[in-house]
Amino acid sequence: MNQYPYELLIRMSPAGVAGVSLRFAADQPNPMSQQLQTYVGEPRPLAAEDLQAGQPLAIALGVAATAALAPYALPPQ
Repeated sequence: MNQYPYELLIRMSPAGVAGVSLRFAADQPNPMSQQLQTYVGEPRPLAAEDLQAGQPLAIALGVAATAALAPYALPPQ
């Protein structure tokens, strides 16, 4: 099953960012109809070293997106 990043979740609190999670999904054929269906997994906490509790949403979004997509970046040429 080939998983891919599906959804980036950022939890907020009155003080700012409370946590970040990443959900993965996979497309598989339905056994009965053979049509592709998307199966979405449970959120997994995302460890972003530069993310600090209470950061503004714009900064947290950039840091979280960078951490979530880093494994899928193309190698430098």
